[in-house]
Amino acid sequence: MSSLTSFLLVLYSTCYIVLLSKICASPEDLWDHQVPSRGETRSYYYRTAIVTTQNGYTARNTDLQLEARADVAGLWDGETEEGDKLLRLILSDVKISSGRKKHIDVRNRRTADLDVDRVLGPGATEHLSAETLFCWRRGQVQGIYVLPNETEVITNIRRGFISLFQFQLQPGEVKETGLFGVCRVRYSVQPGQVTKHVIPGSCQLSHLKSAGLSQVLEWEFLSQVEFSFAFRNGVLTTANCLEHHVLKLPIQESVSINATSWQEMQLQSTNTGLFTGAWTSREEALNASVSDHVWKPLAAATLPGICLNCVKPKEAIKSAKKLLAPEHVASVGATRAFLQLSQVLRSTSASRILTLLRKEPPDTLPQIVDAVVATQSPAALKALLKFLNFEGKTDTDPVLLERFLYATALAPLPSRKAVEQLMTILQLKIASTEVHHSAIIVLGAVLGRLCKAELCHDEVGKAAISFLSHGAAHGDDATLLPFLIGLANARIPSSVPVLLRHAAGASTQAAALSMAALQRLPAKFISAEAQITLLSISRGEGSTHDPAIRILAIETLLMSEPPYDIVRALLDDLHNATSEMARFVLAKVAAMIRANHPVSLTIQKALHDPFIKNYDFLSRDGLSSACWGFISQANASNITYNLDILFSAKGLMRRSNMDVILQGHRDALLVSQVTLEAEGLASIFGEGSDAEGEDTIATARMSALLFGVQLKPVEFFHGYADLLSKIWSSTGEPTSAVKGLLSLSRHQQELVLGSGLTLVLHGDVALGIDITGNIDVSIWNAKSTTVISSKGAVVVMATAAVVTDHWKKGVEVTTDAQVQFDTTTTVHFSHSPYLICVQMERSTFPYREKTVHFSAYQKEEHVMESERVRVVRIPGAELPLHTANSDMCKQMFA
Repeated sequence: MSSLTSFLLVLYSTCYIVLLSKICASPEDLWDHQVPSRGETRSYYYRTAIVTTQNGYTARNTDLQLEARADVAGLWDGETEEGDKLLRLILSDVKISSGRKKHIDVRNRRTADLDVDRVLGPGATEHLSAETLFCWRRGQVQGIYVLPNETEVITNIRRGFISLFQFQLQPGEVKETGLFGVCRVRYSVQPGQVTKHVIPGSCQLSHLKSAGLSQVLEWEFLSQVEFSFAFRNGVLTTANCLEHHVLKLPIQESVSINATSWQEMQLQSTNTGLFTGAWTSREEALNASVSDHVWKPLAAATLPGICLNCVKPKEAIKSAKKLLAPEHVASVGATRAFLQLSQVLRSTSASRILTLLRKEPPDTLPQIVDAVVATQSPAALKALLKFLNFEGKTDTDPVLLERFLYATALAPLPSRKAVEQLMTILQLKIASTEVHHSAIIVLGAVLGRLCKAELCHDEVGKAAISFLSHGAAHGDDATLLPFLIGLANARIPSSVPVLLRHAAGASTQAAALSMAALQRLPAKFISAEAQITLLSISRGEGSTHDPAIRILAIETLLMSEPPYDIVRALLDDLHNATSEMARFVLAKVAAMIRANHPVSLTIQKALHDPFIKNYDFLSRDGLSSACWGFISQANASNITYNLDILFSAKGLMRRSNMDVILQGHRDALLVSQVTLEAEGLASIFGEGSDAEGEDTIATARMSALLFGVQLKPVEFFHGYADLLSKIWSSTGEPTSAVKGLLSLSRHQQELVLGSGLTLVLHGDVALGIDITGNIDVSIWNAKSTTVISSKGAVVVMATAAVVTDHWKKGVEVTTDAQVQFDTTTTVHFSHSPYLICVQMERSTFPYREKTVHFSAYQKEEHVMESERVRVVRIPGAELPLHTANSDMCKQMFA
């Protein structure tokens, strides 16, 4: 028994001494054996693989798998406590393969070997086998030495392998300079194992351009990178890296692509006896070993001139010619062709773009201009400004000039250069007054996007703000309106005083535009003093008596989230309002409550007052209405509509407004707003002035707002004589409010993976749109019909591909839909009271999802390896409005 006890005590003491020696070891001892020492060579088996697929689906292909033998030898060890080492890397037996997947594990795949030199470039096999040196100090790679003529693809592959030798043996969070640049990484340490987690967003993993017209349309990129290292007796035996990268559009759950990359390094053998010189310094060892090599950092470099769609611009335009005809603008085919063309033109020179523009026929030229603007490249802007002439010295069509301006206004990326160019254009003697006004409006839109990104505080931004504010404050009747629309698009908080002054002015149109501009400002910028002013306007005080303007003031006030006292006063004032005005406001208030507007709780509190909450107050007669409802509902997003119609006391339509709103989890976007305004129509039908004033001229106009950009109003007629003239000369064709092809969102990213290979991620959202309006007034039949037709096609495309200088392989996910909405308002004046029927109809349309796996050698056509298509037919429907409208429509069309 005593012998056993003695043995256990000796064993315990020995273990304790060994453990104590490990704990008390000097820092340099800890790094002694992790990597090869001088004269030692370690051979590793190295493999890396990449898979790209649509998120949520099982991966079908290994896009690229690279295998090699790696020999790492120690050439020189420093004698200081810093633990410096100079190591040599030689890659051999390099194989590249690609093929169909058998199991999810990268180890179990059927693959087809590829020619290394065709995939990585001529001479790649020879270049990979050339020796590379790297400096290593206490788990950190200080740099690498490669041949000066080596391509970035080859150098990045070397960097990817060498990065597996970068680790720390102490737990905690540190800043580390590695393959991805300077990053924050978190280390976890266990006996024989180290885990390194790269903190997402802490380093610049890629070259990225991403923007959307709103947060709702922005792409979301998620990334996770983790390294694991295994040691045996202090020797690094295994190193692995696992990466997951996801690109998705949050509002469209099906458009999401996933890229997964593995790296694996396993120690195979260790040899000693490598002859090395008696070098006393690292520099001496370098000069003796590789005097012709050049130093490069471990941080990877992206490949220059990457293109996923390498079609020549001339060929792209030729193939898209029929699809881009004017009558097809709002089709899926045209939108897809526009998207592909804009991708091709992003890397095209200014001279080539200019040549293409000059050769394009007039019917498709506006669509080509849309595609050139959508690239938002300096070369594209330079070519367009040289091609278009704003001073009238050439026969440039004013419609084409306006097409360029509004495409610029709706471009997703904020551009200081675009603001500069618009300011330069406005200094010219522009031949067309309409074009000059459009340039002012567009300046406000581009400035607004710049300010939203907090980039308008420099001299360029301040000059543009001053130009718009001065024009709105001091402009005459002829120039005031475009400046007010420009301020509405810019959404500048400092413009509130001048907007309030015009809102209380005598001009109905200027007041309406000012109210619209105030409604688009965040509620926090409408001060208590501004709310008091709006309350005065709503009561008809001062020079404001028009019911339409008073109601706009009430809407603006409610959207500014006023306190209880003001909401209570607004509702109380309705006791003295006309029936139509009271009915409209009450319907608007009810719609805001149903839509859960921020002010809805305050409204509900005010409605508890018995003086307001009673039958006499809430049952006012009238034809005016305000409706809110869903167009479509999904898990990730909803599309809702607001339809407001205000009638005069005589039953004539004064104002009709329809909003289409896209709501995501993070934000909401006003997709479109179409407003019809009419005044002075009572005199045409012998009904008197209808409280609009005896001098009110019969006028009807339409204005449109598209993705937050207010466009120039379109006038149907101005005056009785003009109305008669247009009735006799009318061809029955509707008036176009907006027509074009737009890039709504863009994500362009080149990502260097842990293996050193390049992953390209592209995401695009494009829209083809055609909004028209038509007012048909029949004096003889005492009937009017107003039709607003909105045709649109949306294409969403996401692509992930592994790319080298000579080869690419990946997946492309596309969804598209083409739909038409018609809003028809019919009024019969022969009945007393007038009959009004509003109908909102959505056409039947196909919704398509398509996933394609492709591969190709650069500058060759894509080879489709697999394809999956799903088509769903969405039936048409008439959107439900309120019950009173349905009853009147039944009576009218019985």
